[in-house]
Amino acid sequence: MDSTEGEGSGTVLVVEDDSAVLKLLRMVLEGRGLEVLEATTVDRAMELAEEYRGRIRLLITDLIMPRLNGRKLADRILEGDPTIAVLFMSGYTADVLEEEDADIDGRPFLLKPFSPAALLAEVNRLLSRQGEVA
Repeated sequence: MDSTEGEGSGTVLVVEDDSAVLKLLRMVLEGRGLEVLEATTVDRAMELAEEYRGRIRLLITDLIMPRLNGRKLADRILEGDPTIAVLFMSGYTADVLEEEDADIDGRPFLLKPFSPAALLAEVNRLLSRQGEVA
């Protein structure tokens, strides 16, 4: 799918270590017309970001992941393409995130559990804002 198409189109990299949550995210995002690349580990997410031939418009990542937290993963992926929008998600409270050095640096954040409508509203907001900058 071409990344220049309207709001709600493009490629999204979703990183979530819970396979049931990942499946739900994929269904919601694909139902909106997005192409979804999915990873259950940070290593796989890095591979996908490096190997994918198209343009990834959005990274959606869980903040608490084994080995490397979502903020640090986002920082690494953004080194390769700083135009990628980032949406963090977590079921943990702010104090746990602080302990894990997973500060979101003011980036968009969804607290789990969230509704498909809340996810899509944030995704559309980020993609449309990104279109204004492109």
